[in-house]
Amino acid sequence: MTEVVVAQADSEIFAATIKSPQPFVNPTRDVVSLSSFKDMLDRLPPCAGDYVNALVLNESGEVLILPAVNPHSERMEWQLVSGGVESGEDPLTAVQRILYTHTGCETSDWTYLSSYLTDLGCQVGVGHFFCAQKVKQSTLPVQTTAPKPHWIPLKELRYALLDGRVASISHAANISLALLTILK
Repeated sequence: MTEVVVAQADSEIFAATIKSPQPFVNPTRDVVSLSSFKDMLDRLPPCAGDYVNALVLNESGEVLILPAVNPHSERMEWQLVSGGVESGEDPLTAVQRILYTHTGCETSDWTYLSSYLTDLGCQVGVGHFFCAQKVKQSTLPVQTTAPKPHWIPLKELRYALLDGRVASISHAANISLALLTILK
């Protein structure tokens, strides 16, 4: 276990003790369905789909964000690379496909962070969180309807997490997990 400083406000330091996540073992609904999740997984509606999120860093340590206007609030928000897992696809393959499709970037340096069952009322299944490092641009993005990617300093992402620019709770959780475990 490692003790890390999570945040500092005035003179008060907030710390947490964390354990490193287990290595990626191709999580699926069956792997994620720990005894506490079993009943909830069985109640998922047939249309519920698993999804992936990834915090993506280039070789300079900059973070890839996808700024987009929230249609409900008309406010600019920062998003991570994310998307749905297709039928029969494992989460790692899905996140690699989505990164390449949205940005034209690739890497072999992936860290699996965790998986969570989302709220049943949202009609979604399991969210799988990743961090990709040493990402390189290999081609132009295949998908042109996605928000245009921007590279920002990691320090700026930390501020965005605190000031609300990262509005999706799953994206905020993904960023937080990465900051606590591998981006100390």
